[in-house]
Amino acid sequence: MAPKRDKGKSKEVTKRSGPYDPNYEQYLNDHDTWFASADDGTKPDNYDYTIQRLEVPSSPDLLTELSDQHKDFIKKNDTGSQETLFDSVIPTIQGPSDGLYARNRRFYNMRLGDTISDAQPDYYEGVHPKDIHAEVKRTLSKRIIPTNARGTKDPAAPNYFFEAKAPNQYTEDARMQAGIAGVLGARGLHSLQNYCKGTKKPVYDGNAYTFSVTYVKFELTIYATYLTAPSQDIDRPQYTVTEINQYWLKNKSLFLEGVTACRNLRNLAREFREKFVNEANERVKKPTRQTRSTHATGDLPDLSEEDHPSTEGPTNLGTDLGPDSNDGMSSRESSAFESWTSRLRGRRRRGAAPDELPRKKPGRKGRG
Repeated sequence: MAPKRDKGKSKEVTKRSGPYDPNYEQYLNDHDTWFASADDGTKPDNYDYTIQRLEVPSSPDLLTELSDQHKDFIKKNDTGSQETLFDSVIPTIQGPSDGLYARNRRFYNMRLGDTISDAQPDYYEGVHPKDIHAEVKRTLSKRIIPTNARGTKDPAAPNYFFEAKAPNQYTEDARMQAGIAGVLGARGLHSLQNYCKGTKKPVYDGNAYTFSVTYVKFELTIYATYLTAPSQDIDRPQYTVTEINQYWLKNKSLFLEGVTACRNLRNLAREFREKFVNEANERVKKPTRQTRSTHATGDLPDLSEEDHPSTEGPTNLGTDLGPDSNDGMSSRESSAFESWTSRLRGRRRRGAAPDELPRKKPGRKGRG
C-alpha cells in the first residue's frame, strides 16, 4: 500500500523576487513600476516646488559648522560596515532624528504581493501611530502600518526612507531598495489622501509626497515616488520612482548643498505625511454620505495581482475611493501619461550587473 501523500508538502513554493535579483527592475516594470530621471523629463507635477524646498539655505552658523566637519566626514567614510556609516556618517547628512524613526524593520504587514520580498529599509520616518484615528488605522492597516508586532511604537505612514551601503557594496542594490520602499510609502499616502473622500474616482494629482535617499561611496541621491492614474491602455495605477538630484559629497560645496537638501527633504516629507494623516482623521470624524470602504487593503493593487487575484473582488483603487469631477485626470494629463509610459516601455533595458554599471561623473546632476 502506497504511503499517503502529505498535501502540506506538495504545495508549490513560489520564489519571491527581491532587490538583489539581477532582473528585479524588469520584474517591477512588468508590474507597472518604473525608475526614471528628472533629466529625461519624467517628473512629478510638484517637482519645481520640491526643488525649491530642497534649496532653502541652511543657517550661516550651520554651514560654517558643516564646512569645518568636511575633512573628518571624508575620513569617517573609510569604513567597512554599514552600521558604522549610520553611527558616524549618516547623522551628519540628514541631521538629528527629532521625530519617530526606525531601522531595519521588515515591512511584513505592508506587502506588495506574494511574489516580491518584503521591504526592509535601513532607516525610515513616519508619524506616531497614536496620532492616527483608530478607524483609519484599522481600515488602512495594510497600507500604513509596516509591522503589527510593533504597530503601536514604530512609525506609521512612512514616506521618508534612507538606504546606505558600505564601500564594498553596490549602488544598484541601494537604488532598488530605496525604490520599493518609496512605492510602499507612496501607496500608503495615496490611501490616506483618498480615505473617506466620498467621491467616485481616486485622486491622482501627479505629485510626489514620498522620498527616498541613497548614500553609496560619497554619492547622495534623492528620489521622489508618485502615482499616475490608469489610462485607456493600462487599467492599473503606475508607480514612478524619479531621481531628482545627486550630490558628490567628497566635494565641499556639493557636500554643503547635499546635506542642506537632505535635511530640507526630511522636513518636507514630514509636512506631507502629517497633512494627509490630519485630513484623514478629520474626514472620519465627519463621514460623507457615501459608505466608507471596508476593503481599503484591496483598493491599491498588489504588484503581483495578476498572478494572485484578490479574494475580495475588484482591487482597482477606483472601486471605492477617489476625487470629485474637479479632481479627475484631465485629457492633457492622460495624454502626457500615455506618452511617457510608451517612452519608458521603449527605453532600452540596462543589462549590466551592479558592478558593471557606468560610473557617473562626480558633481550634481542637471535638473532638466
